[in-house]
Amino acid sequence: MIHILDELSVRPGFLAEVRRRVDDDYRPVVTDAGVRLVGCWMAPPVELLDDPTDLVLLWEVDGPDAYWHVKRTAARDPRVLAFWDGVGPMLADRRRRIMGDA
Repeated sequence: MIHILDELSVRPGFLAEVRRRVDDDYRPVVTDAGVRLVGCWMAPPVELLDDPTDLVLLWEVDGPDAYWHVKRTAARDPRVLAFWDGVGPMLADRRRRIMGDA
């Protein structure tokens, strides 16, 4: 199993819109490519009004072959690119970690 951890630092006032776009625009595309959402959290557990709030998304795929399939397909899908272009101005920062069993 490969896990993909996305940490999106969402600018104040945009958390609901970023969450909506993840659910409506991004998730269906990557789900079709074989990615499953394991969990979604926010840190701190309330939206901040004067600092970014982190939206933390944990995804999984069935192994290295599935991960590279996603990289070749979903990562170049114009809908995925449009999603990241659309949420980019609402983010202060974003980090992605690709993880596997040690």
